[in-house]
Amino acid sequence: MGSSCAERYEEGWKEYEHRVRIPAWALPRLGAPKWRGESNPNGTLLVYAEQGYGDNIQCCRYLGMAKERWQGRVVYYTRPELFPLFAASGLPVEVLQAPAGERYPQEGYDAFISLMSLPGLFGTVTETIPANVPYLHAPADRLERWRSRFGAGPELKVGLLWAGRKENTIQSRRSCDLRQLSPLAGIPNVRFYSLQMGAEAQELEDAPAGLEIVDLGRDIVDFADTAAILQRLDLFISIDSATAHLAGALGRPAWTLLIFTPDWRWLIEREDSPWYPTMRLFRQPKFDEWDPVWRRVAEELRRAAEAWNSAPGSDSAVRTLLGVHRSG
Repeated sequence: MGSSCAERYEEGWKEYEHRVRIPAWALPRLGAPKWRGESNPNGTLLVYAEQGYGDNIQCCRYLGMAKERWQGRVVYYTRPELFPLFAASGLPVEVLQAPAGERYPQEGYDAFISLMSLPGLFGTVTETIPANVPYLHAPADRLERWRSRFGAGPELKVGLLWAGRKENTIQSRRSCDLRQLSPLAGIPNVRFYSLQMGAEAQELEDAPAGLEIVDLGRDIVDFADTAAILQRLDLFISIDSATAHLAGALGRPAWTLLIFTPDWRWLIEREDSPWYPTMRLFRQPKFDEWDPVWRRVAEELRRAAEAWNSAPGSDSAVRTLLGVHRSG
């Protein structure tokens, strides 16, 4: 898969550093020099969060590499919504909540770097992406909290998320309406769970005929809850979202639906992701066309449900979820 992808990471990472010229992504005020990759066994390195939740979920895998290179103390400041999840995941650095207004301390560290600059600093190319999953884990108390929300039946438990924040132009393009999920209706041996939050969750009140969905989104507090739900599901189907990144980071089977011109991390044409080994990609065939994507997802889900019903949780059933049958 993906032999025609450009994957020009070496050039891309250099250009990516120009993002700090955008006011929303400008460097925060910090009292130490930017880290260039040198070691400092006796020093402290500050790594700060940048951009969206999905970006931080994707790139927190580099914190271990930063710790190995720096050799001294590494402190990572993350978003409050991600803090409980990251703190419980055993990341090899100190994890703290980002201060309000990004007012980072001006003393007590010797260098700083953005989390999103680490892939370029380490010269990442397709073959060297650190893709050992899972590298995040739901807290034990959250797993227990959500246990009772899932039935004990043999059905394939499938999570759904169809929309992001539509006030964001890019997220609006990535989003679907629930009615576009109608091809999923009537697939036997499947139980659907919604992880949708926000105003779009109200669409569940008028779900397509025959599409029964258990609403979990109303009780999700933060990404630790979301992680616990994902670890209880057999499969997660989502538009390009932070939750899709989280499913990949947890090593859960995930099907991610992409727009015709997706974000850089999804590359071109590939149906797999070098960032997330347990993820399959479903792409729009033309600009702004979701219906063909959902029809294909429904066909693949029907096949997966049949395999699952024959041998729930078996290697062959999981391989079908992951699309391994396509590459042999």
